[in-house]
Amino acid sequence: MRKSCVLLLAAGLSLGACMKAPNPAGLGGETAAPPAPPEIAWTAPAGWTEAAIDQSFYLAKWEVAGGGVASLSWLGTGGGPEFIINNVQRWIAEWQTPEGTAVVDSTFQTLSLGGRKAHRLELGGTLTGTRQLGGGDPRADWRLFGAVIESEAGPLFLKFIGPSAVIERDREACWRA
Repeated sequence: MRKSCVLLLAAGLSLGACMKAPNPAGLGGETAAPPAPPEIAWTAPAGWTEAAIDQSFYLAKWEVAGGGVASLSWLGTGGGPEFIINNVQRWIAEWQTPEGTAVVDSTFQTLSLGGRKAHRLELGGTLTGTRQLGGGDPRADWRLFGAVIESEAGPLFLKFIGPSAVIERDREACWRA
């Protein structure tokens, strides 16, 4: 099923409102409205199946061929450069080369996506951090295609992991906005 993320982002607004902390007793006054997710027009590639959202930071999740997953997430914070770098480093740390060493087969670029500054990461090897897939053994010959899209409301994280052949097939469709 193909679905535009603009529609999914609108669903995130009500989720954010449900998670707003109450005004502390005795302080009175209005509390600030929770930040709204940034709007970005993006359509999932054909063949991706919408998956249930199981964490509050996900705006959308999909199951992809070969047991892979894709997600669009937003944490609702300003998330400056250090925050972005920490997330990208965490992604990289979940991978090893076939020989069991840290991944060196990666590219990191700063580009434009939908008129916004974006950082694109691609890497390959053995996925060792399989929690996002429901656990299990490491996955050899897999790839990650990730993007961090900057916005005034905080960064959006697009993360697509799966068998190398599936990533290669769908990677350019992921980048079109």
